Amino acid sequence: MNFGIGKVSTYIILEIILNDLDRYINIDERDYDFTLEENIPNNTELLYSWLINFDEYPKGFSVEEQKFIEQEIGEYLGGRMSIWFDDEEEIKEIKLKFFKYFGVNNGFFKLIVRIYDEMLQDDNLV
Repeated sequence: MNFGIGKVSTYIILEIILNDLDRYINIDERDYDFTLEENIPNNTELLYSWLINFDEYPKGFSVEEQKFIEQEIGEYLGGRMSIWFDDEEEIKEIKLKFFKYFGVNNGFFKLIVRIYDEMLQDDNLV
């Protein structure tokens, strides 16, 4: 696979965020807190800035970038996270954890939930 610097950096940022989200879902711990609106720690600032771009999603990204991001999120959710249930209450709990993790970054939260819902429907879990 041939990547440019944009796709490589996007891939790395997604990997960091989704790994931390997975950790939060499984053991309720995280390295990055994106729910803060002020006094964001330096180690979170770059990731937080990247997530803020999703507040206007998809305006800030080209069609190619959107497809890449959605594909990477789908692959991560589908292949690496233990979030697949057929019980409505467990699905609601996962979505609540998504919301609690991302907080004010509604664009990225909405994207994650949309992809999650599409994958649940594809697998006939809802």
